[in-house]
Amino acid sequence: MPLLLVSALLLLLCLPGAAVAAAPRPARARGGASRGNATERRLACIQRAEVEIARAPDKDAWRVTTTHAFKRDVAHFFCAREPEKQVVLELGIFKGHSTAVLASIFAKVISVDVSPEYTHDAARHSPNRKNIVFMALDTYLTDWSFLSANRVDVAVIDADHKYEKVRADAVNVLHTFPDVQWLVFDDYATELADVKRAVDELIEEQVLVRCRPIGRGKDGRPWEMKGYKAYDIPEGMICARGPGSANKKAPFLDVTYLVYPVPGDPLVKATGIISFKTEGSKVWSSHFGEGAWMQPPGGEVRDTLFMRLPFLPPASDGVWEVLFNRGRSSFVLSPEGAAETKWFGVRADKIRQLFKIENERFEGFES
Repeated sequence: MPLLLVSALLLLLCLPGAAVAAAPRPARARGGASRGNATERRLACIQRAEVEIARAPDKDAWRVTTTHAFKRDVAHFFCAREPEKQVVLELGIFKGHSTAVLASIFAKVISVDVSPEYTHDAARHSPNRKNIVFMALDTYLTDWSFLSANRVDVAVIDADHKYEKVRADAVNVLHTFPDVQWLVFDDYATELADVKRAVDELIEEQVLVRCRPIGRGKDGRPWEMKGYKAYDIPEGMICARGPGSANKKAPFLDVTYLVYPVPGDPLVKATGIISFKTEGSKVWSSHFGEGAWMQPPGGEVRDTLFMRLPFLPPASDGVWEVLFNRGRSSFVLSPEGAAETKWFGVRADKIRQLFKIENERFEGFES
C-alpha cells in the first residue's frame, strides 16, 4: 500500500468522533428497535380492540353481556403478550360481541356455543373476519377428544354458569389443551356465586395461579349494574395455569342419577333415581329404599364405590359395586364379586340438557 494512502487512513481514524462513526452499533440499537416495534404492535392491537368494543353494547344497556371495562382489560392484558401468535378458545358467545374483540386481538378464535342460533348471530356480527371458527355443540355433553388436535393458548370460559359446568369447562380445557397458559372467567360476580366457587376451588388446588381481577370492581370497590344490583367482588378473573392437577374427579355426591336396567328398556325409560348423599354416606333412592355407600379399600385403581341397597333387584344380599366413567357422569352397577352389569346410571342433568337441545330445534320453541 502506498505510504500516502496509509497516512491518510491513520489521519482519518484519529479525527474526533471518527471511531464512533465507524464502530457498528450492535445489539442495543436492534433491541431498541425491537422494543419499539413491540410497543407499536401492542398499541395497534389495543386500537383494533377499541373499534370492536365501541360496536358492542355495555352491560348497563344489556345485562347479559360483559362490560366495556371487561373487554378493555382483556385487550390490554393480551395485546402485551404477542397475541398475533396465539389461538383463543371461547366457550359461550351469545351475540358475538366479545368474539369480535377477541378476533381483533388473536391470530385465531375458536368460538363454541350450545345454540346454533347464537353462532349464526355472532357470524353475522363479524361477517368479514376470516380468523374465527364457529362451532355449535354442548361442551357438557360432548367428549372433548375431537378438539384435542388443536393448539389453544388462551381460553375464555363464559358458557353455562352453574358450578359443575364452570368447573367441568375449566378442567376439560386444561386436560385437553396442554399449551393453554391463561383462562379468562366472566361473571365471577354473579348472584348465585357458582363461577366464584368453581374458580376459588381451582385456585385453592393450585390448578389456577396468579389470578387478577378484571372488569368492573377490579379495584376492590363495589360496583353497580344500572337498574339491577350492586356487587362487591370483581366482574371477572384472568388466571394462569398452575402446577396443581386438573384431573381431580368430578363430584358425585348429592347429584341425581337416573338408573336403567341392563339390558335396556326398549322405551329407554328410567326405572328409578339414586343419589349418593354427603351426610352420613347415605344412598337415597326413589324405588329401592335407603342404603349406604363406602369407599373401597386402599389400592383400588378404578373409580369405584361399594353400595348397599337391599331392594335393588335382582335379589342379592344388597351389596353392589359402583364403577364410574371418567367424568363421573354415569356409572354401572354389578353385584359384588360378579362381572355382569345389571344397572346403568346417568346424571339427570345430562338427560335434561339433551332434551333441551332437541326441543330448541322446533320452530318457535320457548325454553
